[in-house]
Amino acid sequence: MKTYSYSVTDSLKPDIIHDKNIIELSMPSMMPSDSPSLSLLIETGIDSPKIKVSFRSEEIVASEKENGEDAKYLSIVSFLLSFLAIILTFFASKLSIKTRILNLEVEVDKQEEKGKKLEKKLEGAKVLVSDLQKTFNEMKQDDFVFYLSLLIQDQQISQSIAVDKIITYPRMSDIIYQRYTVHPNNDNYKKGQFCLLIMSKDAEGARIIVKNNLEKMGWDGMPADVEEKLLENVKKDYVSIRNEFDQIFKLGIEDYIKAKTAT
Repeated sequence: MKTYSYSVTDSLKPDIIHDKNIIELSMPSMMPSDSPSLSLLIETGIDSPKIKVSFRSEEIVASEKENGEDAKYLSIVSFLLSFLAIILTFFASKLSIKTRILNLEVEVDKQEEKGKKLEKKLEGAKVLVSDLQKTFNEMKQDDFVFYLSLLIQDQQISQSIAVDKIITYPRMSDIIYQRYTVHPNNDNYKKGQFCLLIMSKDAEGARIIVKNNLEKMGWDGMPADVEEKLLENVKKDYVSIRNEFDQIFKLGIEDYIKAKTAT
């Protein structure tokens, strides 16, 4: 039993005892015109709940009216309300999930756009680094060639370097060879050509041209293992390369090779 109510005439004041599923109304006396009324709201899991009502009186004849249809209607309404609540909860949950998915998709798009922008900046940085590296290599090459021209002490070579913007290793090699043909007894041209061999160790095509010019200048060359060991012992930084040039011009080619390849 969920709840109850009663109605009586104003003069009646019943004594009520409510114990779990039992309601007991007790009135010591009633007038013939008096009539009490009791209403009960039953909550149960079955379609047609049964209500037991008993009256005890010597003067009054009571009657019972069972409102089963109302109870059934209330049960159906309660079920529909519960079902509606479940449906609303489901759609609300689904809408929330859909909203989250849309938000995630927007966030993914934003991250992809940021990634594209970052990738574009990275490509630009790579191009810049490549340009700077190329410029640096050209500057370093110009510096080495200029220093080499000072060691050879040939005014015409110095003038050629001053006129041309960039002198590549192969071109410098050809210039040295051309000046050697004019002054074959000047050993500085062979030393300068050998310096180019050391300097162009990482430029395969240039190194081949330098070696060919050295051979035409009367240099017999050296075994491949000796050449490999020699080039491995040469450092690549500015100061080290300039020091190698100084050693070649000071010792001569043969003594320099022996010093660099000695175990």
